[in-house]
Amino acid sequence: MIRNVRARRGMVVGLAGVFVLGLLFGGCVKTYNGSRLEMNLSLGTGMQTSDIVVPTPGKRPGDVGYFSHYELFANIEDSGLVRLGVFLVRPVFTTDNPCVRFIPDTFCRPGGQACPEYINTARFSVLEQIYGVVSAPTAATTEDASNPYGYDFSVGFDYMQWPDDLFQDPSLQDPAEKLARANLKQDAVEQFCSNLPPGYYVGNPGLLAQPLHGDLFGPVDGVDPRTGIQLGGITMWVTGKLHRLTQLIVIRETDPSRLSPENIDREDLLPSPNSQVFLIGRKDEVYGYIHNNEYRGVTTALLENPYALPITLHAVIFEDIDKDPIQF
Repeated sequence: MIRNVRARRGMVVGLAGVFVLGLLFGGCVKTYNGSRLEMNLSLGTGMQTSDIVVPTPGKRPGDVGYFSHYELFANIEDSGLVRLGVFLVRPVFTTDNPCVRFIPDTFCRPGGQACPEYINTARFSVLEQIYGVVSAPTAATTEDASNPYGYDFSVGFDYMQWPDDLFQDPSLQDPAEKLARANLKQDAVEQFCSNLPPGYYVGNPGLLAQPLHGDLFGPVDGVDPRTGIQLGGITMWVTGKLHRLTQLIVIRETDPSRLSPENIDREDLLPSPNSQVFLIGRKDEVYGYIHNNEYRGVTTALLENPYALPITLHAVIFEDIDKDPIQF
């Protein structure tokens, strides 16, 4: 059984590379019977980071050009596809998310001048240039009585479309005016954000590796605009042993119903008819490569875009964490 491990705050990813979560209890190492994937998603010349961001802002399921999310599949000994997990690509922090507008200014150091009550999100706008692989929220249908807002609630990328009862004046058309803190009803926003679906990602400007909600699996390859240091490194854990791989595939999906509570963790869910193979690595090296057991218990892989887009995914797969020689 292979399942993507979803644990809020259960993953630590450093922006200068990939750091593995240490499970230390009194100096002992807790074993874990599963596999760890360390990946680096790289964009070449001519491919913009914004080209891989989904879901598509401003579009609905069924619209031309709409994409919902990505899914990672493995084929083991050509026995068929196994769905390892789902994810989104998006900025690690967005300044106009209403859920971050009322964060207390814990960075303030009062001294002579009045200390602001809440953070000024504009000061973190540079973080919008850093993109990351993040968890996907559980989707709900418009018929779900507990979620009358349908997919907009789960996707939530277009904050202008969030429920009217969150705004003092929901009729405003200018995003800067409508999403300004002064136009938000604090109690309503905080209640709405406290009920976000599992996996819904809300970045943390204070510590990117510890999101306010959801999981950050790691940043997409690129340069940190604040320091000039190269970023990159995605870490995912799955239960089950990923040995004898013959294919590793990233699918771009158009159907958000695959994120429903009954589907989001299904390992036997095959790609939908309208899905698109976005990246693929094969053992026979028709696309990329897979080198099984290249060194003790470790498989390496390169995934390429079948349409010759300049995007690649390098993966190092530790097939059995229980026997991983690395001490956490």
